[in-house]
Amino acid sequence: MKVSRGSVRRFIRFFLAIEKPELCLHQTLTFWPPEKDEKRARTLFRNLMDNLHHRFRTMASVYVRERQANGGIHYHVLFYCFERETLPFPFSRMEEQMRALIFPIWNKMQNGRLIRKANRLTAVTPQASYFLKKLELSPRGERRWWGCWNRELLQRHAVAPSRKAIDSQMEWYFGSERARLRRERLLRHPAEPKRGVFSRANVRFMKETTREIAFESWAEYKARVAGLGRSVTDEEFRAVLNERRKADATYMPPSAN
Repeated sequence: MKVSRGSVRRFIRFFLAIEKPELCLHQTLTFWPPEKDEKRARTLFRNLMDNLHHRFRTMASVYVRERQANGGIHYHVLFYCFERETLPFPFSRMEEQMRALIFPIWNKMQNGRLIRKANRLTAVTPQASYFLKKLELSPRGERRWWGCWNRELLQRHAVAPSRKAIDSQMEWYFGSERARLRRERLLRHPAEPKRGVFSRANVRFMKETTREIAFESWAEYKARVAGLGRSVTDEEFRAVLNERRKADATYMPPSAN
């Protein structure tokens, strides 16, 4: 989908500002038959979201509207819950309960013709890639392709990102052809060691992919994974990884938060 550069910068600024929530759920919402009428799609989507946020006033959400190659519209939504005590369901059952609630409502609005697998809900770590990876910049691109519900709650849990952070995300997703190929290579080969040993190149790949994560710096990630109770250099981090790999040939470091 083609979108304007200004709208993307505004989205990235807004998205990066949001603090890491206690729980985040990603929901895909499709139409069947494929809906190409933007006004009708927006009306159905707003009815669903107004329903959900009327029930759950302590939850916020950010969404994007996308178009498929055939012109059909679908939505991606991130639901944000910042405090356990304000969750609409017990924390351990939140994902299950929200999944059981949302799909039947959305399916009923479309006369029961939807496929559940194409409208799945999962718990995730919020990442801009959910929204940006399929967009294309264009001077005449769309400007109103994203939005939110409960903006006041999101603003209470927001810290303005630096211009450098915004520029980094713009370069990561919409930079030069060389940057695009580098990103695709990194995401295709996520730091898997060759011959059972983590190399310096593997560690550099891990460092680069932390750009995808808005909530944890490279230093914080190394310290958490190494578990030494202090900051570590890249070489110390690599040594820890190789010690664990030696003890367990299948070991891979966990994802960043």
